[in-house]
Amino acid sequence: MKKFIALTDHGFSLLELMIVLSIIGILVTIAVPNFKANREKAYEAECKANRYHIELEETAYYNEHNNISLSIGNKYKCPSGGVYIWLVSDPEDTDYPKIGCSLHEIGLVPQESYSSITKILDELINYIEGLELNKGITNNLVSRLKSTRQFLDQADELSAKNELEGLIKYIDNQKGKKIPENAADYIIQQIGDITDTITE
Repeated sequence: MKKFIALTDHGFSLLELMIVLSIIGILVTIAVPNFKANREKAYEAECKANRYHIELEETAYYNEHNNISLSIGNKYKCPSGGVYIWLVSDPEDTDYPKIGCSLHEIGLVPQESYSSITKILDELINYIEGLELNKGITNNLVSRLKSTRQFLDQADELSAKNELEGLIKYIDNQKGKKIPENAADYIIQQIGDITDTITE
């Protein structure tokens, strides 16, 4: 006599399904942000490599032709969609050539804004040197304005702003004492214009 064994198809209970879905949900919440962060790091590294090669090509062109090219080949594009612009394009500058990216270069100031800022900084330095202030005061003001320009050359916008904010406090403290009030007001106004341009 044959015996028949009943096979029962149990499947998953509702509780088991909820546990599995919860685990999958936890894994997704951990994996997705890490994936995005790692992908952005990879994009940033690729962008940095692109900028390095553009600078190398510019240096080679200048050495060969004794003239600047400032061209950016179509093969070099920021993988995150950033825009490449020249930060230092003067061969006389020790940082030449330097290129920046609007997304991956910290504190990138557009070229037209950078030009107007450096012009104001140069005019301020000349103005301060013509005031015939105490030598220590003059040296302090001029050196801090030059530091601001160096920070901007390095695309370090935050340090440039901090330097300018500290300079405003210093001038305000010396206003009417070692710096004439009208001169202090003018310098502070010009520095404010620079800060506004940086933060635009």
